[in-house]
Amino acid sequence: MHQNLIAVINDVDYDFERKKPLKVATLWLNVGARCLLSVRSLSLRSVNQLRLAVEAGEAFHGPMSLLIHRLQEQADVLLGIVGNSAQITNTVEETLLSGQLPTRASLGGIRRDLVRLRRLLAPEPASLFRLINRPPH
Repeated sequence: MHQNLIAVINDVDYDFERKKPLKVATLWLNVGARCLLSVRSLSLRSVNQLRLAVEAGEAFHGPMSLLIHRLQEQADVLLGIVGNSAQITNTVEETLLSGQLPTRASLGGIRRDLVRLRRLLAPEPASLFRLINRPPH
């Protein structure tokens, strides 16, 4: 009998230059014994990085290692978002310390992005812990 893992993961498309708003996309995955199939409505950096790794001949020892690689790519994007937000926040803080008032948009955009990310990604750790406790065969 074949067993597949079906997962629905939220992912983000983030413009680090902040010229475009954060886009959230849902990624559907079907992980089986010999394949990983993904379906998405937006082009996602983490999925594209995984595709490039496969095309470059990187060795994966099964679909779960593909899934882990994809989640690591997503984590790298999220770390980049947090780092970018911290950098902008530092600039705003320096502006305040110099006695000037920063623009409202400088902090408002960061806050909106981080609140949106937290709301969308908050359920995922519980789901991943359930997966770790009961992995597919």
